[in-house]
Amino acid sequence: MSSDVVDDGELRARADAALLVGLQHALGAELIDAEDPTAGVRFPVRGLAVTPAGTLHAGALNAIIELAGYLAVAPTLGPGEHAVTHAISTQFVRAAPRDVWVLVYGELVKRGRTVAFVTATAALDDSPSTVIATSQVTKSVIVAPIGNGVG
Repeated sequence: MSSDVVDDGELRARADAALLVGLQHALGAELIDAEDPTAGVRFPVRGLAVTPAGTLHAGALNAIIELAGYLAVAPTLGPGEHAVTHAISTQFVRAAPRDVWVLVYGELVKRGRTVAFVTATAALDDSPSTVIATSQVTKSVIVAPIGNGVG
């Protein structure tokens, strides 16, 4: 995979750092394709991600949608830049039951100097045509508060 701004090593470093964020890590998020972080993430519906009704918690899904949105924008980020969510709108199509895996991938629609727009889709891993949610994520591109902008 090639990028206009960051090389593959930098992109992977950003993806690895994002996956280590406490919430995403606790939810068990992992890359769909280790060679292409922009392909999105998957996670299991278990533990913190399960409601008392035994279905996927919307808040857990939104956390992973934000991660997939970041991964879609990451290749466009320059040194010292970071992308943070400032708006998200998610439509939940159907419930995902306990113990299934969910795929979440984002598509960068447009990137400006200080804002990026992403469309994200969540689907069942064992039935990728079964969409459980779609989302519009708006990311602000900011100067990274620490270090080199990784994460």
